[in-house]
Amino acid sequence: MRKATIILIAFALMGLNAIGQITFQKTFIGLYSGAAGVSAIQTFDGGYCILGMMSDTTSVQTAYGYATLIKLNANGDTLWTGTYNVDTVNFGYQPFSFTQTTNGDFVIVGTNWCNNGQNITCIKVSSSGVFLWGKYIGGGDAQSCSGPCGCANPYGVFPNSIVQANDGGFVICDYDIDAQNGDDARIIKTDSSGNFLWANSYDIWGWEDGWFNCLQKTNDGGFIAIGNLGLQTIGGEYLVKINNNGDTLFCKVYDSAATIGNWVSATNDGGYIIAGAGYNSFDVIKTDNVGHCLWSKSYYAGSQDNQATCVKQTTDGGYIIAGYTNSTGFGGYDYYLIKTDSTGNVLWSKVYGDSLDERITTVQQTTDGGFLICGTKDNSSGNANYCYIIKTDSHGNSGCHELNVVTTDTIRSSPDSIAGIFGSYPYNSGLITTFLGRGCIATDICFTTETNEISITNSLSLYPNPTTSLLTISLPDKNIKSCSINLYDMLGQLIIENGELRMEKDAQQLSTLIPTSSGQLSIDLSNLSQGIYFLEVLMDGEKVVRKVVKMN
Repeated sequence: MRKATIILIAFALMGLNAIGQITFQKTFIGLYSGAAGVSAIQTFDGGYCILGMMSDTTSVQTAYGYATLIKLNANGDTLWTGTYNVDTVNFGYQPFSFTQTTNGDFVIVGTNWCNNGQNITCIKVSSSGVFLWGKYIGGGDAQSCSGPCGCANPYGVFPNSIVQANDGGFVICDYDIDAQNGDDARIIKTDSSGNFLWANSYDIWGWEDGWFNCLQKTNDGGFIAIGNLGLQTIGGEYLVKINNNGDTLFCKVYDSAATIGNWVSATNDGGYIIAGAGYNSFDVIKTDNVGHCLWSKSYYAGSQDNQATCVKQTTDGGYIIAGYTNSTGFGGYDYYLIKTDSTGNVLWSKVYGDSLDERITTVQQTTDGGFLICGTKDNSSGNANYCYIIKTDSHGNSGCHELNVVTTDTIRSSPDSIAGIFGSYPYNSGLITTFLGRGCIATDICFTTETNEISITNSLSLYPNPTTSLLTISLPDKNIKSCSINLYDMLGQLIIENGELRMEKDAQQLSTLIPTSSGQLSIDLSNLSQGIYFLEVLMDGEKVVRKVVKMN
């Protein structure tokens, strides 16, 4: 094989900190009707997995929707999709949450729609989307349960979160609607195969109308759940900490009936961060390890509706808060993202969308420091929605359909009170069947791009880009001692490695590096196929990655 010679000219010494961050915006819709984005996570392989609910009015068995998993690589390209429903005697399956297991598989929790109500249903699929098992979890005694619809709740169940416990089992937070006795906030434990182990109802002082919206695993192997109490005299965000056996360690109620607790996450100091929806504001509470309020703030982009749905701690000790607003932006509801420091002070905030409605469900910081956002976008036809995914850099930039906005934060009083507890609740579990099929249609809003955080003004640049032949690489002003250049295609395959052509069969045809004038290199792409490539430049151990568009 033939090596290409790289000639570099010395430059004045300047600091450089470059981190390549892939960004994109994508929508997904079912082949037959609409879709909704339920949740998205970064997977162990560095890619992403999306849980969506696809609707299909062409079939009675899917009239209420069915679960869809969409697996992406790190560039946002679809690797596989799987769709899952329960039996053929019901009216669909509505997913609420999912988690990746320690062996790389996925477990989904949702509700099985029957003609007489709903049951909680768990489905496990492999890391490649193949169905492994399904289990329903229904109330009542074993004699009354005949299949997945035998113990259905006629008023509704909402299993809003599922996490894997340290023992390999799964823990679900749920609220069951009971029109006669009030709604119950419940936590359910299964074994690693989805078989029911125990369930507790966590009601305050025996009063009605409590529910859980989010549950997370804590560093001690226990669990923390957040929800709401609908009591006129108490109300507010409802926080419960339990151990692995379901025993209550503490229970707190915050604020007033105006605020709904939508998300809780454990923080590095052993405490918790809570996001709620208040009077037209993102309401955030930081607590210590036993739930005492340390600080509380409200955030809003204007005087209209601002609803927080998710909050996570970031690697810098601050927080990322996600939700939606119609107070500012592109019109209607838009995705609304706020980055704060460790004490809740706003660092930046952005909205994403267009003239239609967009609502965030979850956000997660990715390993490259950026953020993965999941939610739902309205369709212009008004009869079907899209699953709407955005991958940003660490400053919230995604490449299109975004605006910087001014966020106002105010200190908020969130006194906490001690709540009382509970009792066990009977559930049963049994096997279900599912089907696989039906893909989805992916649309790029902003195609995958590369952004780079550069601490100097004159950073590496490429031109012309797009290009039909020669691409010039202008290196930053720095005394560079070593440099190598790699080129990848969209599948991640290495085309050029360290200035050396990767494939022997292309040695006489593919790109060569041509040294030009002061601090510049030209790479000949004339014999490459049209498409998207990624150029990786390593300079003295620091890396910059850029997207290159090759045109014919």
